[in-house]
Amino acid sequence: MAAKVLKIRLDVDRILFFRTQDIVDAERRMGKTIRQATMDLGVTELVTLLWAGLRHQNDKLTTDMVSRYVDTARQAEGASVFELWDVVAKALMDSGILPRVDQGEVPADPTQDPDHGTSHLSRIG
Repeated sequence: MAAKVLKIRLDVDRILFFRTQDIVDAERRMGKTIRQATMDLGVTELVTLLWAGLRHQNDKLTTDMVSRYVDTARQAEGASVFELWDVVAKALMDSGILPRVDQGEVPADPTQDPDHGTSHLSRIG
């Protein structure tokens, strides 16, 4: 299944699309995984993930530029931070980076043995 793109209204209509390297760069920048970032729902995480999802159109994009886009969306369009988070979360699910909550997908804990409930890591070595 091909990764989907999603339109988001910021300063203008923009397209969110998450390339793998952009996700890697966002996780490094935030010091946390995408899943952790979406659980925190902070403005820093929002801006960083928008930056990652918009870089496909402009590799010179900065988080300062994205912050201004968010300000415009909030002031001119009346968008709340939580409404913007909803779009980012949907784009991450549509792209396959996060599991789709509406379909009941729950990611497996990679440290657990599915047959015995024990950590795979404890058996290494």
